[in-house]
Amino acid sequence: MKLRILAGIVLSVAVALTSCGADDGHEVVVSGAQALADAAGATAEATYIVDIESVVKVGGDDESEVRSNGHVARSGSMMSMSMEIPNTNGEVSMEFVAGDAARQFVRYVGMPDGSTLPSGWIELTEVPKGSEAAVMSSATVGSFLAAFQKVDAKVEDVGTTKRDGRTFRRFRTRIDLSPSVEFETENRVLGKVVHAMAKTVSDLDTDVEVDEDGHVVTIVYRTESAVGTTTTTMEFSGFGEPVKIETPTPDHTMTFDEFIGLVYPEPESSTEAIDESELIDRGDFIDAMNSESGLDEKFAACVYDELRESSPRALLEESYESGMNQELAQAMASAGLVCGAEGG
Repeated sequence: MKLRILAGIVLSVAVALTSCGADDGHEVVVSGAQALADAAGATAEATYIVDIESVVKVGGDDESEVRSNGHVARSGSMMSMSMEIPNTNGEVSMEFVAGDAARQFVRYVGMPDGSTLPSGWIELTEVPKGSEAAVMSSATVGSFLAAFQKVDAKVEDVGTTKRDGRTFRRFRTRIDLSPSVEFETENRVLGKVVHAMAKTVSDLDTDVEVDEDGHVVTIVYRTESAVGTTTTTMEFSGFGEPVKIETPTPDHTMTFDEFIGLVYPEPESSTEAIDESELIDRGDFIDAMNSESGLDEKFAACVYDELRESSPRALLEESYESGMNQELAQAMASAGLVCGAEGG
């Protein structure tokens, strides 16, 4: 029984999917809202690239950090994104392209053996409106810019800072991104994940910098969850410069529901009977999560119970004899996201 592997994967995938989270919050002074709205509007209309870094200090321990990096490019109606997924089996990343005529493409690179997803680019069809966050497991950069432009945005003007001979205007605001990630789905596992994502982004305290040309150049938000303290930084650049986003040639085509069924398999999809005696012991699971990853017992217990209900095969001891496959890793990622939101 490879509980060390199990604990590491639960931690890494939970961190990757819970880099957004709710803060306990405080009241901010309403000022500078129009200036920030104007900058966000100008940025949204421009071409740009964004480099993203999320750093999680597990349990508040400076010695235990998990980092993931991403990259976003936007040109007109087209957008591309790549994001690292921390994984104990090697480097894994997810790539997403929203192409012309609302076409969507996704692929996973570096997936371990046994992945239920086909290799190469997948073109998604019959895609529900507003489902991008479910595919990418995060709110989009565009949803931040849209939130900054809302008339009821609470914004505090916190002065200026100088860097490399340039002056940047600084703002602090609180935003609700939950409408950008919520949508209806019949997949019960994804439904829980969507609900958890909406909760984690419903009340974000966010720091923003605007350059002398009136573009948003930095977005930083710090959050607390059951996993730990997260700092996510988005650095914008390349405003108005040519950004080349190519529409991928798909290797496979499947409907959104077919794709989601592979990424978030429901218990009913398995025809194998589960022998309760073959499941990893709950106490052993909690102890391993706590000792190997530094995560508290409440969070570990929540992950176990969520797996037990939604994906019991992820708790079979024999599942770890030949390493972790994508289906089991994704089941644990989903449980980690749900439990991170509940405990954050």
